[in-house]
Amino acid sequence: MPEQFSPTRIQPPVQKCAWCPAETTDGASWRDKYFCKSCWAWWNEKKQPPQLRLRVIHREQLRRCDRSRPKPCSSSPDHQDTVESVSSWPIGLGEIILLPGYYEDADARDCFDLLVSAQTESRISEGNPVIPWSCHHKLDLDKLENSKSADNRSKPAAMEMLEALFRDWERRFDVRVLEKRVNFYKDSDYKPFHQDSHCVHEPTGIQEEITIAATFGAARDVAFRPLRSSSGVTTGRSALHNNQDLFNLNLLQNNGDVLIFDTVVNKVLEHGVPDLRVAGVDNEVPTAVDASTSPFTRISVVAWCARNSTVRSTRGHGDPCCR
Repeated sequence: MPEQFSPTRIQPPVQKCAWCPAETTDGASWRDKYFCKSCWAWWNEKKQPPQLRLRVIHREQLRRCDRSRPKPCSSSPDHQDTVESVSSWPIGLGEIILLPGYYEDADARDCFDLLVSAQTESRISEGNPVIPWSCHHKLDLDKLENSKSADNRSKPAAMEMLEALFRDWERRFDVRVLEKRVNFYKDSDYKPFHQDSHCVHEPTGIQEEITIAATFGAARDVAFRPLRSSSGVTTGRSALHNNQDLFNLNLLQNNGDVLIFDTVVNKVLEHGVPDLRVAGVDNEVPTAVDASTSPFTRISVVAWCARNSTVRSTRGHGDPCCR
């Protein structure tokens, strides 16, 4: 009986990595150099496109595409036609979009003054609709909207302005507005670093995935920084950041600017409005007695949204307004 032949498997030679001390057999060669599997994977990752992108859309780009500029305080029929006809600027995955001067400076100042007037008039007649909220203040939109006082002459125009603003965002950025917020800032106010919830919107069952915010009034930074933990869970002393070597992105938000980011950004970066550290100024909400002046210098109007493609793909939420 002939002897069975068992081929000898030739083992590749052990080679030393050109980048690290590893000596392996499962790496790759490139330009006469050997790299271990780990270093080769690290090198290939460097060729991948970045996960996040900062996109700046300047006023001139908007003007080239639109017949006129969006006006937050306008509710005229001509403005409605303009809103319907604006070009859409879809929000890409992993994008932070900065739109400097989205609103003309005078229009943005009118918006600020209108919201302050509505808040002040409501404060005098029916109690303050602005309440402390996470180191700054927020406007109770339900309280303002349900105000019955004839003395609050600015309220109808303020509510109409906000609705026009949100409709403009929906049409221009191809989104559905799900939740709304109006934040009031004194110079001593700030917003601690945090992640937006981007949760499932309970009334509709639609997943929030976009944050859009407009600044009216004084300029303030909005800062982004990476989460210390990839899981997003940062508790106790382990959550402290090393400020000496931590990447930070500070985006100055001027009067009339708009800032947008999506849930991909929100999962890996937290954001906030840094503390200006104004000494000797408290965080108290003014009462009706001191209604002569407003302590607030900046207002941010925020909407949490979903892309219309997400809205269309969501099934069984029973929302008759789905579009």
